[in-house]
Amino acid sequence: MDSLLKADIFFVVATVAVFMIAGILVWVMVYVIKIVRNVEDISETVKQETRKVSRDIDGIRERVSNHRALPRFLMPWIGRSNETKQKRRYTSDKNNS
Repeated sequence: MDSLLKADIFFVVATVAVFMIAGILVWVMVYVIKIVRNVEDISETVKQETRKVSRDIDGIRERVSNHRALPRFLMPWIGRSNETKQKRRYTSDKNNS
């Protein structure tokens, strides 16, 4: 009779432990599913924005290849950088004298 009581206690404790572990696993899986859905949404947003940036870069490439953007965007920037370099040289030459 004593061994039967010990077996019953073991099965009750084992059953409670199995249900607790199963509950924890279900809880973890719910959070994993939420995380995967968020990652999927973020991935879709990144994909759409990448397409937009790609179209913008294609437009810039087209303008540069047609030389429409070169004088308007690049030349003034290059001209300013050359003037800045010359000013730096001029001031450093004055300081060295």
